[in-house]
Formats: sequence, structure tokens, C-alpha cells
Amino acid sequence: MPTAPSRAIVHIGAHKTGTTYLQRVFYALRPVLRDAGVAFPSEWIQSEDQPSHRRLYAALTDDRADTLRAELLAQAAELLLISSEDLVYLQEPQIQALRGFLDDAAVTIVFHCRRWSEIMPSVWQERIKHGFSETFLQFVAAALADPNRLEFLQFGAVLDRYAAVFGKTALRIVCYNSVSDLARHFLDTFLPAQAALLENAALLLEERPNRSLPPVQTEIVRVLNLIHRSQDGAQGSAVREWFLRDGQRYDLTRLSGTIQAHLTTLRLNDAEPALDAIHRRLWAEYGDCVVDPHPADRFFAPVSRDIPYAEPRYLADPAIRHQYDALYRAFRTA
Repeated sequence: MPTAPSRAIVHIGAHKTGTTYLQRVFYALRPVLRDAGVAFPSEWIQSEDQPSHRRLYAALTDDRADTLRAELLAQAAELLLISSEDLVYLQEPQIQALRGFLDDAAVTIVFHCRRWSEIMPSVWQERIKHGFSETFLQFVAAALADPNRLEFLQFGAVLDRYAAVFGKTALRIVCYNSVSDLARHFLDTFLPAQAALLENAALLLEERPNRSLPPVQTEIVRVLNLIHRSQDGAQGSAVREWFLRDGQRYDLTRLSGTIQAHLTTLRLNDAEPALDAIHRRLWAEYGDCVVDPHPADRFFAPVSRDIPYAEPRYLADPAIRHQYDALYRAFRTA
């Protein structure tokens, strides 16, 4: 009779810390991992291009993890590797369900953290990708008004939930900004017997997926999102997908030039008092869960970064609005 794996590594994110890159490496390494007794179940992934274990996450949130039980047992592996950045959203009862799903396996929870001045523009870009339309200045102002309510800044809320179920000793925190090669570090740290696989794996991606758009293109998508929502369009990534696929066929010279002339910057400082207070509190609570490498007594060295974004006053130009309206009509008729 098949038995459940005796060990499990559960990589829970966070978002915007190279998760899709790591998942593509895990997915491509499946055959050699399997030979080494490590299962990365392809049955649970979202797609080959986005190999997050989204199906497992959905089963946990819908209280039907038992429906995947047969697939878990069929892995016939000593070690189970799970990876989905959406697992950061699980609440304690759902994490309890995950604990039950894994039976008596010894579990390691892996979480990557990233400095605030990088995670904020990255999360904003992701919101624009999925149909939101606030300016970067609006997004940052809202975030810094109460950073403790946002788990991508105050990630201790996520760790607290997992510690309550699996115990704090199960947590391993990776400092994203201290790691030059995410895949190699993950294997070296959590699957050391498999680290040599990287030397022979022709799969290693030449570039990371989900790279951010340049500021001008981000602004065009943002405004198209704004128009789309004003026309009762459904929120989602359809506008961005159309723009990347078809938008470049149109003459955007004047629009791009105008946006470029209205680019400005917003300085983000990791040592801003509210963020520094969060950093100190999180380190005091979870610093002993951090794996090497990392700076002394902190998750990352604070820096200041100037983030470019478009000042939206240029939208007062009727000719610019006309070009946006024409672009939006092209999207709607595509």
C-alpha cells in the first residue's frame, strides 16, 4: 500500500521573491528529483509555464484537500516538495488542513523575504498587471499610512500563522537580497543531496520570468486599466496581455515621449521609521529562523531607492486622452 512522504518542504513564497523562477526549475528538474526520491507533483500545478502548486492551494481554501489524497500517496517518494506563493494567504484553519494533509511528515516551511524598497514597487507593478490603476504615489502613501496591516510588509503575520500550526522550529527564512542564485541556494540549503543536479540541468532559465515592465509601458497599462474600469470592464490582466501582444503595432511615439517627459521619482527608504520598527520587531521574533547568508542582526541592509513613475498631469492634454481612447477601442475590438 502506498504511504505518504516522510518529509515535506513547503515553499510558501512570498510573492515577488523569484517564486515562479524557482518553480520552473523544480518543474524542469522533476525527473532527476524523482530518481533521488523527491516528488514535485505535476498534478497540482497551475500550468507548465506557471508551475505553482495552485491546485493544492485551491483545494485547501475550498476545504477539499482530501480530494488530492490519492495523488499524494501516488507520489511514492520519501520527500515531497511543494511550492506556491499563494500559500501565504492561508489562514490558520487552512494551514491546519495542510498539516493534516501531510500526515506525520516532518515539515520545513520555507519563506523568502525581500527589502521593502524593492517589494513595494514590485507589488504595485503586480497590481497594475492585474487591472488596478492607482499611481505609484497613491499606492505607497496608502501602504505607509499603516504598513502593519499589509502582509507583504509586515510578513510576521504569515509566519505567526504557520508557527502556530507547525511550530516555529519548522520555519526557515531566506533573505532574498543576500542570495545571488536562488535555485542553487535553495538546493544547497534544503536539498543538499540534489544540489549537483544544477551542474547538468540544461533547463536552467536564462532569464527570470515576470520581469517588470519599463515605467512608460507600466503607465500606459495603468491608464488603460483606468479607462477599462470606467467602462465597467472586468478587473484582471486582459488589458496588459493585449498590450504586450498587440499594443506595439500602434504608433506610440507621441504618447511614450509625453510620458517619458513626465517621469519623476519617489524615494523609498528601508530605514523609514515605521518600516524600521517592523524590521526590528520581526528580527527579534524570527531572526533565529533565518538561514545563511544574511547581514548581521537583520534580514537585509536598508537602502534608499528612487523609483520612477509617471506624474499623471500629462493626462490633461486632450490629444493624449484621444490616443488612449483609440488604444482602448482597439483593445475592445480585438
